[in-house]
Amino acid sequence: MPNHLYYTPHRSVAQPGSAPRSGRGGRRFKSSHSDILCKYRQPIRKVRLFFWGEILHRLAELSHSELEKIMASNPMLVLPLAANEPIGNLPLGTVNTAAVAVAEAVAAKMQAVCMPVFSYGFAVPFKAFGGACGLHATTLESALCGIAADASMWGAKFIAVIDATSFSSDMLLASVKRINGLIHGKIKAASVSWTIDKSLRKIISRSSSIDEPLRIEAAITAIASTIIPDLTNENDPLKQSPEKALIKSWNKRGRDPEQFRKFFADSRTGTVPAIADKDLGIKLIEAISDGCIAQIKISAKKAGIEL
Repeated sequence: MPNHLYYTPHRSVAQPGSAPRSGRGGRRFKSSHSDILCKYRQPIRKVRLFFWGEILHRLAELSHSELEKIMASNPMLVLPLAANEPIGNLPLGTVNTAAVAVAEAVAAKMQAVCMPVFSYGFAVPFKAFGGACGLHATTLESALCGIAADASMWGAKFIAVIDATSFSSDMLLASVKRINGLIHGKIKAASVSWTIDKSLRKIISRSSSIDEPLRIEAAITAIASTIIPDLTNENDPLKQSPEKALIKSWNKRGRDPEQFRKFFADSRTGTVPAIADKDLGIKLIEAISDGCIAQIKISAKKAGIEL
């Protein structure tokens, strides 16, 4: 199936019929990596093809009536959660990019609608670095609960939050508990923090032979590389993985942002991301998305919903 690119100087535009038989807003995926064209240093994204024969619906590309029809047949939403986290000299949106890649794979495989990325997860430990920002715990919890409540008004019955941040999991669990605890709630929720979850980190370690003590930076970078080619530099001179004792010391000191910058001057806590590439990224997306789906189905079953 040919790739279709709708090009403008500043953004990628969805067009009806870009995926045959998928309808407006649909995408078909097969196993090949993505591409990006640049103009004025602005990334322009080609339709990404990962999973052959599976349609991806992006909420931002659907009309309200199209969304309502999809909700009538499969009332499930997937919400990518990210944060503006620094990783060495990489763009501050690297975690956002990786979050979208994994969440869209989950949505495509489950025939769900993928929502736009929520880019302000919990990022307190990184706030001493320029551009790093996110919501505090209670604010994030309220925001996610508000999104779920609004989604229930247009037919959604289940929302899965796919978390790519390093420190939002506790707030997510509180949000999910709050949503699912509503006696008359019309929507249920689940969350998967694939950068933190032990079982998923084992999958990542087996798939990549990378074992990082805190943040899985090489994996995040590899996944982001499927969307942004040449994201890493093989000659990157920045530091290698720090001593685990340094990470333990920072944890004992309350994860203070100023202390984090002192301990990790270039913001990295793991392997130099230059070892990550898009081929590894595709492999990781396949493995992580399957692991996320398995956990989502278990959570949905507990909430009384069959997916």
